[in-house]
Amino acid sequence: MAFDRRSEILRALHLISSPGRVVEVRIITNDGIGSGYFDNFEKLADQVCILDDNPQIRGIYITLNEVNPALLARRANRIIIRLSKKDATTADKDIIRRHWLPIDIDPVRPSGVSSSDEEHQYAMNKAQEISAYLQSVGWPEPIIADSGNGAHLLCKIDLPNDEAATDLVKNCLTALSARFSDDICTIDTANYNAARIWKLYGTRTRKGDNTPPRSHRVASLTEEPASLQLTGCDHLTTLASLYPTETGTRPSGKTTSKNLISDNPVDLATWLSRYNIGYTRKPYGDGTLFILDQCPFSDAHQDGAYAIQFKSGAIFAGCHHNSCGGGIQRWKDLKQKYEGTPYTEDRLSRIKKENARKRYLAEQNLLGGLQSSDTHETTDIDDLEDSKNSGSSKSHPWKKKKAQKSGIQKENHPNFEHEENPEIIQKAEEILRQGHPVQYMRETFALDHVGDQVVAECLILSLASRIVINSKGLHVSITGDSGKGKSHAIDTMLAQVPEEFRLSGRISDKALFYSQDLKPGKVIALDDVSLSEQMQEILKGVITSFLKPFKYRTVTKDRNGITCTIPERCVWWVAKVEGVGDDQIFNRMLTAWIDDSEEQDKKVLERTLREAAQIPPAVSSVREEILVIRQIWRMVEDTFVIIPYAEQIEFQSVANRRNPDMLLDLIKTNAALMQFQRERKTVDGTEYIIASMDDFKQAVRLYNALNGDTGGQITKLTRNESSLIKAIRMLNQEELTVLDIQRVTGWTNSAISKLLNGYASRGHIYSGLLQKCPAISFYDRSVTVGDVGQTTHRRSKVYVWDNSLYYAWVKGGAVSLRQSEDDHHHDDSSPPDDPEDDFRKFSAETDRISAPAENERTSDLSQNSTCTHILRDRESFSAAGTLTEGAEDIRRSTGDHVCEPLCPDLVAENELLISTDQSSLSDQSNKSGRITSENNRKHAEKIAATIKPDEYLRIEGWPEKKPCHLCGRSLVQYRKRSHQKGEELAFLCADCYNKAVSRHVASIIPLPGLISTDQMVRLNASAGKCHVCNTNPLIWYDHTAHLGLCDACYLREQSKKSEGGSSCSQ
Repeated sequence: MAFDRRSEILRALHLISSPGRVVEVRIITNDGIGSGYFDNFEKLADQVCILDDNPQIRGIYITLNEVNPALLARRANRIIIRLSKKDATTADKDIIRRHWLPIDIDPVRPSGVSSSDEEHQYAMNKAQEISAYLQSVGWPEPIIADSGNGAHLLCKIDLPNDEAATDLVKNCLTALSARFSDDICTIDTANYNAARIWKLYGTRTRKGDNTPPRSHRVASLTEEPASLQLTGCDHLTTLASLYPTETGTRPSGKTTSKNLISDNPVDLATWLSRYNIGYTRKPYGDGTLFILDQCPFSDAHQDGAYAIQFKSGAIFAGCHHNSCGGGIQRWKDLKQKYEGTPYTEDRLSRIKKENARKRYLAEQNLLGGLQSSDTHETTDIDDLEDSKNSGSSKSHPWKKKKAQKSGIQKENHPNFEHEENPEIIQKAEEILRQGHPVQYMRETFALDHVGDQVVAECLILSLASRIVINSKGLHVSITGDSGKGKSHAIDTMLAQVPEEFRLSGRISDKALFYSQDLKPGKVIALDDVSLSEQMQEILKGVITSFLKPFKYRTVTKDRNGITCTIPERCVWWVAKVEGVGDDQIFNRMLTAWIDDSEEQDKKVLERTLREAAQIPPAVSSVREEILVIRQIWRMVEDTFVIIPYAEQIEFQSVANRRNPDMLLDLIKTNAALMQFQRERKTVDGTEYIIASMDDFKQAVRLYNALNGDTGGQITKLTRNESSLIKAIRMLNQEELTVLDIQRVTGWTNSAISKLLNGYASRGHIYSGLLQKCPAISFYDRSVTVGDVGQTTHRRSKVYVWDNSLYYAWVKGGAVSLRQSEDDHHHDDSSPPDDPEDDFRKFSAETDRISAPAENERTSDLSQNSTCTHILRDRESFSAAGTLTEGAEDIRRSTGDHVCEPLCPDLVAENELLISTDQSSLSDQSNKSGRITSENNRKHAEKIAATIKPDEYLRIEGWPEKKPCHLCGRSLVQYRKRSHQKGEELAFLCADCYNKAVSRHVASIIPLPGLISTDQMVRLNASAGKCHVCNTNPLIWYDHTAHLGLCDACYLREQSKKSEGGSSCSQ
């Protein structure tokens, strides 16, 4: 058997190549690729015979065409089983000349498996069919071979290795595929490159496992012509020209582009089915080939007719027979045969519509040209063909208002004439004097964009900073994953901005200085624009120089000095996946994150599907709300804003000197938009707006949101960097590797490494968490892998996480207002609207407002606040006397947390407490639903323990202004599912509900050893509720035991596991 195999290999080598020529042997193994170069066929056969017995080798191949002899020096008459990254193989440029046209017939089957006997035989029969066809059109007899899974044909050619020969071979394979490929076998059209490797006959083909239905076979030569002849170039050209290309130029050189029909929106498959024309459908390049069952052009023959629809929509129809034109374009004849004269009428109708559309666009462009009339001559609108409406445009020239104190010029454009109708003006004035402009703008934003209310409010207040004379400017940086809505959010908000206040389109560095329409107060949006180093320097300059023009000195092409200027009070909106790149720019902007949660994805999908099912609105229509908002921006006046309580504002951290300025500007912009509802004072002839406490609350709410789940104002982190830190904290390990993070996040190694270490892209350097976050560091470690005697030493990078440093780093987000003793009172003022359900930040019992820094410090392993509430609630149980004195000994340390699992007897005590106090719950509240003042704290804790979270439903939409049943806060987000007749509804605020959830989870104590977390993996998508507490979302799942846990239950079981099981102290 070894001699027969060696003889077959030598036979194939002498047939495909010639003695003395260099060929490359390529080996595909389970572990990589091997290669060697040979000019000695005897040595090649000896080494291949040995390797072919190795079951780890999936296939052995050789190069078909003539290889540069100099490549022999790479691996002369030897084979390296596994190549390194530096070891090269044969490339197309290494081929001296083409000697073969390779035709590979491969059965259609799942990847990674061998073909069945039926599929293999079908491919061999197909090879005979193709060979017969080629010989019928004058080709010499080809070589036919068995590839092991399919069939091969090799046609002898002699072509140079150039681009023309490559295109010729490619078009030949495409034509054969179009004619002979079907649902069972296909012609591989990717074998046109010169350095293509080919199966070495005499060796075994191994794909997948060797099973009886799909066994491994030996590739072999089946038919060899007695005299192997060259295939002429004319035969190749004729085959390649069977079907046209989308460019309209046939491979033969006959130009047919004028006959390609690309302006017709006909779907060819639908059209053929409509007229009962039978066809066989096949892929053809980027388009589709339809082989017609019956030639529609002649009754003298049946076969040969076809039609092609390219990716662009262009259609080509023809027939191969000379009596039907020999492949010329006949789509018009085919269409006219079945449709008749309406084709011409339809075409004329389309032409008329297209002409009308062009006239309309010309009119709109001419009207738009009036906007630059201060730098260009005004075009006479009467020159248009349809000038009947031009008089109204000319009767409203621009009205330039007197420049305000800020230098912003407000202009009325003639194409905004419809916005200045009395109804729009009246509604805008009503909102300014009696309504809430920011809320109205956010709600309008939500009509066109789902979610991202924090981003919307940042953009609104950024735009409002232009009209605050004593503002230092608010600029916005939006980060988030690609495709999550950054561009759509900016476009939606730009639609609310009057055209005279926005700079549309992409801009280059120099265009900023030479743009004629760049005036004070413009909004400049940079959407996914690669910021060059010069642009970053400009951004730093203009943001710092918000109150005065930014001067930039440069030289002209003649090397003459020139000073260019960017006007003052321009605001910048930057949206990029990785942020602006420069940390100094990041530090000068509001850093908002786009919402990329799964819940947001579902809402976007629901709206997309809903809009697709509805009749689309008119293209030119503008929503009335947008017209009102544009009018609001034209009506608000530039003003000074004074914050009388500014000296009472306290910041937990003052390390970043720019963040206090941003908070003060948030207060000022809220007051400026409410200027018609705020107190005014006039000093020395200058009028000032007095900011109220509501403006402070609105600003702090947004500031807190930017330091929480929707922004990184303190940390200056992007959305992805923040998600990575959450994953690191979830691991609860001091030392971790990239692989550990991959298992939690499911991200790629490259993405995680870039976020940790930073990276360079297009000449820009983006810093990573190692440069931003002091809590993470790294060191190199050597790892030994393998058994004794076969060990491998590898270098590994280990990252070190320090929770204490992290808490010290993020603690600076708290903001509060210091008040005097006699100033404490209950505030019944209307609380602000919260775009991200952050209402719990405002307590009706105190006027102190603080950022969620404390919550951030106590939530180490969970993405939500459940674990934090569990820890606090257990402490409150102990404080209320519901735990025994020995419970203090039960406390267990887990990282930086202290968890104390409840004992069964304590759970029984809690159940007794619930049964005792459940009946008196309604008696402990007054008519307003609040706990009466005579109830002491201990009793309030007992009442809180009776709340069952599964009895409450979340209120849809905005929270309702009703008292919480426990704490008395005026905003509630949960209501009881059902109540007895005559009983008042019970409501809970978000904090009380979360604490109830935490108490419920803390009271559940599974039996020791019942739950194992060893096989649990973290899920990336929601999968219902926890199987233990049936309250929190299911995060961890054991696919073997079919058991799922939430973060809190998983943390509890992990704590037990680390201590060797659960224990109870009596």
